[in-house]
Amino acid sequence: MKLNQTDELCTQIRTAHRLLAGYYQRLLPSIEQAAKELGLDFYFWLPREFNRPGRLTSNPFEAWQWDMLPGLSTYYTFKKVEDVNKLRVGEYLVSFWVISDSGVSSEAMKGVQADALSLPTSVQDADSIIKIGIYTPYKNVDQNWFHKVWYPCPHPEYVGLDQSPIVSEDKQGYPIVSCGFQVPISRIMTNEGIEEIVAKTGLLRDEALNLASKLSQEHDITNTETNLS
Repeated sequence: MKLNQTDELCTQIRTAHRLLAGYYQRLLPSIEQAAKELGLDFYFWLPREFNRPGRLTSNPFEAWQWDMLPGLSTYYTFKKVEDVNKLRVGEYLVSFWVISDSGVSSEAMKGVQADALSLPTSVQDADSIIKIGIYTPYKNVDQNWFHKVWYPCPHPEYVGLDQSPIVSEDKQGYPIVSCGFQVPISRIMTNEGIEEIVAKTGLLRDEALNLASKLSQEHDITNTETNLS
């Protein structure tokens, strides 16, 4: 690469960093606003595709450079929970999964770090979406919400904003009901979009809580009949 090319590249990099900062300065407050309107408390955030940059003494030269972009695909999870070590019927998590570039997939790389400038999906063909998932238990169990609910449970089926929700019991045996929907990230960047997302999340939350309550009652009846037999 020639000197004039590297100078131009550095100009683009400076622009890209400023654009990213501006993006997160708008995205994160929008997610936080939606969560507050839903009466939720922050629980945790976690990169989806790659690792965090690491601790003070972690050697960045031995890691993927993709790790320098922890916000590329990230979960921001909020809770309506009294004790994170107790699952209680009527409580729930709401997780915002931000996918800034659907053309970037660590799974597709299959253990080999891909060149960011040679990905098979172009930026024009990729999407920027946010998926909102709701998780609520139908049994009271003394277990941790992160380790026993959010982390092991499969993702719900995410429908479009205008589609009917698919609320279902977990098929792998976890005492959880879940559902979700997805919208373009650009939707949450506007006040109108935030209100739509809050309304849809509230609708799905109520439907998930209703199903969880019904399953809880059925579970209690079954236990009572078992104890009497």
